[in-house]
Amino acid sequence: MINEMTNLEIEAFWAVATLGNLTKASESLYITQPALTRRIQSLEEELGYSLFVRQKGSRQISLTHAGQSFLYMAEEWLQLYKRFAEFTPGQSLKVFRVSALDSLNTCVMIHIYHNFMSATEDTRLHIMNLHSPEAYIKAEHNLLDLAFICDPQHTKYVETCPAFQETMFFLCNMDLTYPQIVDANSLNCEKMLFAQWTPEYELWVNHRFNACCTPYLNLENMTLIEKFLSTDDCWLIAPASVAHHLLKNPRIRMRALVNGPPNRIVYYLLPSKKKQEETTFFLRLLHKYLKGIPGVVSSLGNP
Repeated sequence: MINEMTNLEIEAFWAVATLGNLTKASESLYITQPALTRRIQSLEEELGYSLFVRQKGSRQISLTHAGQSFLYMAEEWLQLYKRFAEFTPGQSLKVFRVSALDSLNTCVMIHIYHNFMSATEDTRLHIMNLHSPEAYIKAEHNLLDLAFICDPQHTKYVETCPAFQETMFFLCNMDLTYPQIVDANSLNCEKMLFAQWTPEYELWVNHRFNACCTPYLNLENMTLIEKFLSTDDCWLIAPASVAHHLLKNPRIRMRALVNGPPNRIVYYLLPSKKKQEETTFFLRLLHKYLKGIPGVVSSLGNP
């Protein structure tokens, strides 16, 4: 069955799955829509199951449960196909696939990536930005080598290990007059920048401010968080690594916090309980870097 599949069929599936629209997918591949449909049908016949939910009269298309699972294998196939196409004789580079949340990539991992690349000339990094459910699925299918998440799950196919935990701090614009130690019970959520650091943090916010309270802004992107925090009349509660990253902006101030949310705990995932040499080296670099951030306690003393 696998030998009969063509790269064109898998490309067609990938285009429809990611764009969610047959017209856009056919345009992206520079083929007609009937040709695209034939490729999808041929792939489904070879696999023996449907990949898409067909709805009459709808231009949008969604994946079946089987299609969602196949999506990750298709991504790996296309990445591997690309490496084959780019391969030259004598080439011996390895690809180490790492995933982390945006806040971790921006505030912590970027330093580790740089040091890792400098020390491993025969290895290339494939960096992803995945939330916990996506990271677990990729890990289960061996589509990544290491992932960092904040919402642990239980699965027999993936090992979940504590990496580090961080104290939560209060941050605000330099023009605002908050005390050196801020009591969370005195805060007004109408001026809050909300970021979903962990499920525990979201529960704390809902309990502390009432689930009906609307924050000033709900953000996930670190660049936008820094922009609004440095220019607007608002405040943010953030983990230590994020707080110290944002302090590079001279218009942002940090304060200690009492009656605040629980620490953020970051975990790392290992697919199939396998740890490569690159994984051990990466975790050692991370442990060394974390020791220099006040408010962060590493659990990676002997990764």
